[in-house]
Amino acid sequence: MFYRLGVCLVIVTLVACSSGTANYGPINETYSASALEAGEAIYASNCSVCHGQNGEGGIGSRLTGIGHRLSYSSHVKIVLQGRRSMPAFSRRLDAAEISAVVAYQRLAFSESKK
Repeated sequence: MFYRLGVCLVIVTLVACSSGTANYGPINETYSASALEAGEAIYASNCSVCHGQNGEGGIGSRLTGIGHRLSYSSHVKIVLQGRRSMPAFSRRLDAAEISAVVAYQRLAFSESKK
């Protein structure tokens, strides 16, 4: 099941990246403006309570520089399956939403933004 979901995430990311304005993540990953906009809203309603409004951490870990610490696929896996006290979001968010929120986190909380 996770393999299929992973494949779907890759496809959704490629489609999302091919439309709209390109934005570049910390390691030359490309994200569409629409994916980043959706990701910001998803982050605000699902992640910011624990990870902080600006990814500074709190109950959850600090997300600043997350794109340099984790590969894209590892980042997606953590959101899907959860880790330590973080719950899994595979039943709460669909593949497009997970792809969008991961894209947002990787760009918005890049070390170069600080």
